[in-house]
Amino acid sequence: GNFLLFFQHPKQEFIYFYAAQLLFFLVYWLLYRLIYRNISHLLFTYVCFSLCISLLLLSHLSLDKAIRQFILVLIAAAISLIIPLFRPFKWIFRIPLFLGFFGIFVLALVFFFGRAEYGAKISFQIAGFSFQPFELVKITYICFLAGFFSKNYTENKTKNSKMDIPIAEESDLSEQKKVLSSEEDFIPDSYMSSEEPIQTFTEEENTPLPSPTDDIVRDLNYQVMKPMPEPNIQQKKSLKQKFFSLCKTLFSHENVIVSLLALGHMFFFVLSRDLGSALLFFFIYLFIAFIASGRLSYLIVGIALTTAGGFSSYWLFSHVQVRVQAWLNPWNDPYNKGYQMAQSLIAIASGSWFGLGLGKGSAQKIPIVTKDLIFSALCEEFGGLFAICFILLCLAVILQCFLIIFKAKTMFLRLISLGFSLMYSLQIFLNVGGAIKFIPLTGMTFPLLSYGGSSLLSIFLIFSLLQEAGKS
Repeated sequence: GNFLLFFQHPKQEFIYFYAAQLLFFLVYWLLYRLIYRNISHLLFTYVCFSLCISLLLLSHLSLDKAIRQFILVLIAAAISLIIPLFRPFKWIFRIPLFLGFFGIFVLALVFFFGRAEYGAKISFQIAGFSFQPFELVKITYICFLAGFFSKNYTENKTKNSKMDIPIAEESDLSEQKKVLSSEEDFIPDSYMSSEEPIQTFTEEENTPLPSPTDDIVRDLNYQVMKPMPEPNIQQKKSLKQKFFSLCKTLFSHENVIVSLLALGHMFFFVLSRDLGSALLFFFIYLFIAFIASGRLSYLIVGIALTTAGGFSSYWLFSHVQVRVQAWLNPWNDPYNKGYQMAQSLIAIASGSWFGLGLGKGSAQKIPIVTKDLIFSALCEEFGGLFAICFILLCLAVILQCFLIIFKAKTMFLRLISLGFSLMYSLQIFLNVGGAIKFIPLTGMTFPLLSYGGSSLLSIFLIFSLLQEAGKS
């Protein structure tokens, strides 16, 4: 691909850039296999392949951005290689509340001191680089939810185990019988003072004779093995009882704390007018709470709140109205409000099934193409068939992430893997869905494809933590 771009635009930078990428992927592959044992090769291969496609597209759209992106790839890769040295899950599990308050604190800093981009306060400007704290906060947010819900799950399981009825095993009974038959001190005085002689084993006979200890053991067996009263059997609850039970669960002490901290994150997103991130965080909270509790009512209440929040945001925020109107019919105003959506659809249609070829597209006309609509550039230059295959590869990665969830040994590892898998899959859905006009544009980036150091660093951390969870 880089040689093709070199022939189209004879610049030596393309050759040097290709050599640097080749050296990086070779060294990264060797170090990754050395540091991460029993890794998922599918996740690693997907990361490298996506980076190759991203750097190719960015090289055509803007070589300067591609070089900056490559520098950020080097930094993110170096950080991902040192993660196993810190054994992150051992200390993350212990500080869920700190992570929750830390996320709210960072989002509050963004709201008060952040820089506005496209109508939302989402970033800081540091030494010429734009840093979006949302990408860091989404990791701490998932770790907070996983740690809190897993601790709550463990405590509830411990309480329930204390109420279990112990069942006497035959080995325990034989051990007790052996002790009673060998210790004379356990024979009551009433038996010892009885006028009847105590019968024991005789040397002439091979069979044991009745002994007073047999009566004791018989009584013991009866006391242990007699039917115990059945525990409280839950009768079929009425609708009123189910409602009060749901309210009791929702407004319990633990759920109130975790819900308030989660709402604190979403509150600052709404104040910053970053509604796409607020929606993403809400869905993550909803599904983790549902998996940890097993209550379908969480999903029902969450879907109702999502619907109400969607209608409310449409009437409260003007930029949401613009995006919805551009989504419903971008051709009503193709040179103003619907320009971004119209150009995205034109690029996808121009690529057809097999694409125009690398470097022959005109995706530069799409506003914010390197971040929000990189998928449209992919379709235009590589074709719809390649785009479908790439989405299928993403689905395979999602299935691999869920396989890690099923193999995880603890509830904490399951929940944290679930959170990262949902974050990755929802970001792809929001980005691709907006590009093909399936849903309104949300401003969500495509993981590993879109330009941006914050997004790149966060996805490297997410996949590294998933590898650690699978290894654990």
